[in-house]
Amino acid sequence: AASGELEEEDEISKLDAELKEGETMSQEQQEQSLSSLVWICTSTQSVSKVTVIDANNPAEILESFHVCSSHLLCIASVPGAKEDDYKVDPELNKIILDESRDNQQQDFGAKKEKTTLL
Repeated sequence: AASGELEEEDEISKLDAELKEGETMSQEQQEQSLSSLVWICTSTQSVSKVTVIDANNPAEILESFHVCSSHLLCIASVPGAKEDDYKVDPELNKIILDESRDNQQQDFGAKKEKTTLL
């Protein structure tokens, strides 16, 4: 009975270690996927402006643009889309492209027929 309990404790320890490793890996992945872009907002009574810099190279201004002609009160951070957010199924993509080509050919044929009738 004692050896069965030891094996069970070993399995639990292994699972616990795997969970901790997974948490560490996901935190590292999240940190790597965070953007280093910083939006700096400035306002006067007549105009509001945004300047975008890279925190890794703050001396370089990446973009600067006017937002509105009044006082900017607040901005919020919204996560952007990443390339892997939109995975494409190659077979579904082929079907969609084929249908699109068929529709274009039908539309072209219908327009050509109308032109001939006129």
